[in-house]
Amino acid sequence: QGVDVVQPLLARLFGMAELRFEVAGGSGTEAPLAYLRLPEAHRLRGVLLDRDLPDAAGPAAPPPPTQQEYGDTAPPPAAAPAAAPAPQPEQEIARVDPTWLVVGTLLSSEFVGSVVFALVAVVASLVSGEVVGMAFVLPAAVGAGSVLVRGIVHQWGFVLTDTGRGWRLRSGLFDLRSQTVPLDRVQGVALVEPVLWRRLGWVKVQVDVAGYYGSSSSGGGPSASTLLPVAPRPVALGVLARLLPGWPSTDVPQRPVPSTARFFRPVGWRYLGVGLTDEVVVTTRGWVKRRTDIVPHRKTQSVRVRQGRLQRRLGLVDVTFQTTPGPVDAVAKHRPQHELPEWVTDELDRGARARARTMTGG
Repeated sequence: QGVDVVQPLLARLFGMAELRFEVAGGSGTEAPLAYLRLPEAHRLRGVLLDRDLPDAAGPAAPPPPTQQEYGDTAPPPAAAPAAAPAPQPEQEIARVDPTWLVVGTLLSSEFVGSVVFALVAVVASLVSGEVVGMAFVLPAAVGAGSVLVRGIVHQWGFVLTDTGRGWRLRSGLFDLRSQTVPLDRVQGVALVEPVLWRRLGWVKVQVDVAGYYGSSSSGGGPSASTLLPVAPRPVALGVLARLLPGWPSTDVPQRPVPSTARFFRPVGWRYLGVGLTDEVVVTTRGWVKRRTDIVPHRKTQSVRVRQGRLQRRLGLVDVTFQTTPGPVDAVAKHRPQHELPEWVTDELDRGARARARTMTGG
């Protein structure tokens, strides 16, 4: 599914790198190859990706003509096989500013939650005169530190480029990691907007990549499912316009849920919605951490319907547009039951037509 080049700090100092091979269905990196000189690692990755994409080497040379095709005349000299095209230079798509990364991490829900939890534990201990609450400070501090490492150290210097074989993600303050995301294996996209980011207009972009979920983050590094750790919304929409050409640059209009959904989400029910275009289905949900999940019709694996006991009494259902395992979770929460034919039968028909258009090039 992919070949990643990883440079731990010590290997980076000596100009060495490790190749990690990701396979579909694997829970971790398969058969890592360590260590190679960095130019050799990049060359070997290019060879493997060219084998995975045989069209990149040009059309195969035709077989030599037989004597019967030319009678007694000597056949013309066979044409030389087409030479493989020279590798194209990488084109930068987006770069994450260090200021965005630091501020975004400090304002993330996980970091703020850990700090607030630690402060509450300290205040409770001081007010009660007991030191029992202090036992919760260390886990909270560890959690906050873990968020800082994942958000800043692992994502430092994040650059997204187009290699011609896919999109390459590079990041890392100490350990440098380079991953290539094959665009044809991207199954869905999610925009995540924590509440403190929304005033700044910042979002996080995640994707479902077939075969990568749970394996590309081995070793504690960043996952290939994170296409942009933090970026202003216009930058993220520009990336999406290149990733999903059929998706419009403006937000897809969302259909709200009935007011009866407030029995399940007294505050967040106003932020639930679902909409579609000819190419994609889009769902939104969340108040503290707002999510917008986008799934192209041609990538929909199945449509799942779930209805709890109280939902049955209120005539509501949850409809999930399933893709391969990953961070994208396109679920239309608490939809009116009479909409089921539109979201199930019609969506399956849209997916079949979209896949047919893809196969025929239409």
